[in-house]
Amino acid sequence: IQGNSGRYNPAQNVTYQEAAAYLIRLLGLENEAMQKAARVSAQGITPRYNADSWAIGYMEEAIAQGILTEAEVNQMNTLTQAQRQAIENQVNQEAKQRWIPLARRQALIEERQQAAIEQNKNMRRAISRQDLALWIFRALKMEPVLSNDIYHIYNFADYAQIKADRQNPVETLIQNGILQGASTNRYGAEAGVTRGELAKALMAAVKKFPDLTGIETGIARI
Repeated sequence: IQGNSGRYNPAQNVTYQEAAAYLIRLLGLENEAMQKAARVSAQGITPRYNADSWAIGYMEEAIAQGILTEAEVNQMNTLTQAQRQAIENQVNQEAKQRWIPLARRQALIEERQQAAIEQNKNMRRAISRQDLALWIFRALKMEPVLSNDIYHIYNFADYAQIKADRQNPVETLIQNGILQGASTNRYGAEAGVTRGELAKALMAAVKKFPDLTGIETGIARI
């Protein structure tokens, strides 16, 4: 994990592209990521997501490793019917409060839908706790817990905010002591994760899975 502009900034939230980079480094796949970055640059490929140039190789390797799936990348470039309807309802509600010509109203709907897609594709934004849990779960190729062994997440007052396909990864990481909730009674599914907290989680992963990462820990004189 690296800092930013000469500072470590432990309280700064980790972005999607940073999370991809840290997990690929954890798995010892930095060379593969650099090769993919070189290929994308040489072939003039436009990524299907928005990321800084330094992060493209890591993102591509994360996709190759299944940390971020092809289906999820495709979903970034579309909106669900519910999302489209919510934007349309929002614009129509505004039109009730102030007159908006019909053509302008439709244009406004399309602009906001496109802005929502761009936000979906934005890998520079802070990664949510539940998405990070899913990425770590996939990177470490962890075995899911049995459905009747899921109990930790129900101790959080906001457990219902954890998406259905994130619940098992979240529970598995909690049971393995890798990534906990935001607080004792709140998981914070959509909340960010700080750089310092992620460093602690990755250290727990290194200790739990030494064969996977190939990283040895101990005490040395520097």
